[in-house]
Amino acid sequence: MIEYYYDKNGLIHFVEKHSENKQTSGIIRDKNNADKLIDSGVEIAPYVEPVKTAEQLKSEVEQELKSLDASSRTLSNALLGDQWAIDELKRLEAEKVILRDKLQAL
Repeated sequence: MIEYYYDKNGLIHFVEKHSENKQTSGIIRDKNNADKLIDSGVEIAPYVEPVKTAEQLKSEVEQELKSLDASSRTLSNALLGDQWAIDELKRLEAEKVILRDKLQAL
């Protein structure tokens, strides 16, 4: 049995199960083949975004927050009056505020 489904980019994926432990899967990239498949009446399931737990979402936001820490070079340059570094620190802090609000909402 072959199952078909759309991914979030609109491509058609297929999974063919041969036995309990073996399967073949792939993507139909050729538009003509996709059109033929659709025209044949094959049922193609819509793409469903995987559900994440609240803990997973919190962890992702915390990782993003950590990634926004300014480098020591940026901090040093900001202290020396480098306008780009000062603007970068402001941008990073604004993004952190948004992420902290998002984390608090979770």
